[in-house]
Parts: sequence; C-alpha cells; structure tokens
Amino acid sequence: MSCALTRALQTSAGSPCTPFQAYPAKLGTCWTSAKPWSVPIPAASPRGALLCKTLSSLSDPEPVPGCVVPPSDPDPTPSVPTPSNPSKGQRGPIGTSNSDTSSHQEPLLGLKKRSNGPVAVAISGGVDSAVAAMLLKDAGYELFGIFMRNWDESEETGNQNCSVEEDHRDAKRVCSHLGIPLYEADFVDQYWNKVFSHFVAQYSKGLTPNPDLECNRSIKFGALLRHAQSLGADRVATGHYARVVPDMHGGGVQLLKGVDPNKDQSYFLASVPATALQHFMFPLGGMLKPDVRALAARGGLASATRRSSAGVCFIGRRKFAQFIGGYVEPMRAQFVGVDTGRILGECSNLAAVTWGQGAAIGGHPYRCFVVGKDVPERLVYVTDGKAGPDHPALLSHTALLHSPQWVAGEAPERLLSGLPLPCSFKARYRQTDGACEIGLASSTTRQARQAGLGSFSADDYHPSRFTQLLQDDTIDKQSLLHVRFEEPLKAVTPEQAFVMYDGEICLGSALVQHSGPTLFETRHGTCE
Repeated sequence: MSCALTRALQTSAGSPCTPFQAYPAKLGTCWTSAKPWSVPIPAASPRGALLCKTLSSLSDPEPVPGCVVPPSDPDPTPSVPTPSNPSKGQRGPIGTSNSDTSSHQEPLLGLKKRSNGPVAVAISGGVDSAVAAMLLKDAGYELFGIFMRNWDESEETGNQNCSVEEDHRDAKRVCSHLGIPLYEADFVDQYWNKVFSHFVAQYSKGLTPNPDLECNRSIKFGALLRHAQSLGADRVATGHYARVVPDMHGGGVQLLKGVDPNKDQSYFLASVPATALQHFMFPLGGMLKPDVRALAARGGLASATRRSSAGVCFIGRRKFAQFIGGYVEPMRAQFVGVDTGRILGECSNLAAVTWGQGAAIGGHPYRCFVVGKDVPERLVYVTDGKAGPDHPALLSHTALLHSPQWVAGEAPERLLSGLPLPCSFKARYRQTDGACEIGLASSTTRQARQAGLGSFSADDYHPSRFTQLLQDDTIDKQSLLHVRFEEPLKAVTPEQAFVMYDGEICLGSALVQHSGPTLFETRHGTCE
C-alpha cells in the first residue's frame, strides 16, 4: 500500500517512485530499496520531483510495501537570528532564507525532534556540505550556514589545495543558490592552541599524530556547536559520512559507520562524545558518494564537480616534509637494516618518515620500508632484504594504547570489570576492519590472562626493539589498554588513532603508544 508521500511524489515526478519506509520506526531511519536515506522529500518542495527521479535512477529501487511518514508540524519554525553587530567569529549573514515553514515536516534522521529551532549547517564550499544543506532545505528545515576559518594562510605560500578564500567564495555560492544565510566563524586561535600546537609537539618527538580527530572533537563538535547555539541553532548538520541513532539501552545516541564503505568517516569522529553528537545531524550518512555528486549536479550546485579535499587541510596537496619543515627543525638520522644491522645511509629527517613508509635509500638493490625508529639514538630501522613490504619486522600481534576516548562517555562495562573485550578495529583510515581483543593493561582477571592480556602478559609491555621513543610522563598509565590482534597487524604506528567498533557501532578511540615485539623479533629470539 502506497503512502500519501509516495503518491504525491509520483504525481509531481510524473513517473513511478519508490516508496519511502521508516524502518525500524523506532529509529526513524528512512529507507529506499534497503538503502538508508537520511531525509524524506516533501512533494511541496520545488526539488521534490527532481530528487525523486534522482533517487529512483541512482538506487535501482525495488518497490517497498507501505511507508511511515511523520505528521506535519503545525508550529512555525523560528527565523534565523541576524547579528546586529557582527564581530570576530560572527560576521553577519549572506543572502536570506525563503523556506516555507507552513508545510514543515520532521526529517527521519534517527533523532527525535526536540524543538522548532533552526539548524546550522557547516558549509565548507565542498559538495558534501552543500548536498547536506540541500536535503535539509527540501525537508522543510529552517537553515543557516556557518563557514569556519580554522587556518590562517596570510603568512603561508605554496598551499594550492586549502585556499580559505576560495572555499569561502564557494560556500557563499552554495548558500546563495539555496537561499539561506551564511555566517562566518573564526576558530583560528582555538585550532592553533587545541590542535596544531599539539600536532607539532608530537611530530617533533618523532611520532605520527593525526590532527583530524582532535579537530573534530575540539573545533567542529566543540567550538562550532557552541557558536551555532549562540546564534539560536537547535542542532548542527555536517556533510560527514556517518550516522547517529538513539541508544536503545543507555539513552543518548550511538555513532554508526556511514553506509558508503569508501567514505565512512566514523573513524574521524570516534573521539567525539555522545553528549556532543546528540546535537548533530548527518544527512549523508546513508548515501553513497557518487549519488551525492549526482544529486548536486541535478540540483544545480556548482560544487558538484569540485575536487575533493586531500589529507590534512593545513597541508593540502603539498609534500608533508615541505610543509612541516617550516615549523620543526629536521632531525638527521641514519638508516639501519634490520636484517644485516648495517648502516645503509643518511636520513635527512627522522620525524618526516613513518612506520610502513618506503625509505629513499640510494644504491640499495631492494626497496626498503620503515620498520621503526629509535628517536633518542636518531636511528631509522628499515627492511633491507627481498621481503620488502611483507617483511616480518613490519608485523606485530600486540600493541599498547593510551588516552582512550569513549563515545558513550565511559568504557564498556565488560572492559571495566577486567574482562577481555572482543571487537573490530581500524588502526588507520580506510583500513579494512580487523578483529582483536582489548583489555585494561592493569587487569588481573583469569579471563585476561587466558587471552594474553593485562598484567599477566608483562612481556608484551616491552615495545619492539625497533621502536624506542622519548619518555612521556603525561600519559595516564591507569587508562592504558592492551590489544591483541587476531591476525598480525602491519606497521603499528605510535600516536595514530586506533578506533574500536562493535559491528556498525563506533565505541571510541585510543592512541597507539607502541607495538609489541614484531614477528621478526619473536622468530629470531631478539625480543628485549
């Protein structure tokens, strides 16, 4: 049986359109042909027919019997506040909103509506945030955009990918096209103090930090949320490929992977607490990237063909060594072969190479890969045999993690009770999920001992002899986690984010302190 929304869409589109179904109704997730789309499209919308045709053509849908449509909201949505005295972090609107709130409907975004306040959309100028805003606009939300300035390029040269002014122009074009106001927020100071300074400090110690997780935790899901709320926003929407649904067990919300396995960004959101996530909406969480681009093109968005951003924003498409050399003095070192123990050549900057990376060593018959670093002694260990990227010195069964951040606000109960926690993980973005068991490093339970975790496996606490780092007295040893991988993991990299999952649910993240002994060491009896 078709629902009223389906019939209206069929009429407006002039062609069959797959019914939308809320399944399960408790989560309010909108599905079409077993694909979760984040919002329904009212027929009254000027782009309703267009998006209906797009979804039908992109999804190759099969009819879904029946659907659940939320009731219309009789209360008008408050208009977006206009700052009377724009100042730093609040520079006034661009354009005006022409949303029709008389036919406002609640989009199916996995969160129960809490008020009639407007939604702030983080507009970057790219295609993802533009389509997120377009979908919400067509769902009847009162919107305004916020463009964030996180990096000051005024004293920089050579960054051709992360031009803030170009991004700002694109963001204005998007908001003008959609007819919504755009505000500008300046978070340069916060980003420098909370994100970049820490990045430089860790890098100068020979580590490989990932600034994106801290940027999300402190800036996008911290400073941006507070700024949006100060402008009257009830919630904030972004173009992230992730999903937020109610936690049916403990209240609050859970963070789920995005449906598109090639674009899932839950890895970068894993340190954001549920207390912040509950204020956010991810309209693209149930979509595929090609479908997003197609919607942008058919919706007339100029960003439809814009090139996706690459890497860390403040680095862009430049070579990393070129960028970081302006902030940290090079750490000259020597390359040492793990097979022969011979010095193979000079390394111009120990900090600029990382675990698993190819090493540029002239005159060597085989390609070499970085196995580890001895930072105090200024040595970079590399493979120097035929094994290359499959060398056992790159593989480890165990690792120690520090500074865990749990989405729920605290560790899973099983872990707190000292028991091993089976879960899946990613040790770097876009890595195929692996299986592991995690335990508190301080656990003394029988189950932990049987799993080779906790204080009964003290030998694993010793890092690989190929990884010797500077001592860090700021790490809370009581929160250390011990992880054992089901299959040996390649290139376990200190200070990279280790993100834990229970199926589709993102549990949280921790930072790698070091790997245990490598397979090369255990096979040759060289563990210290």
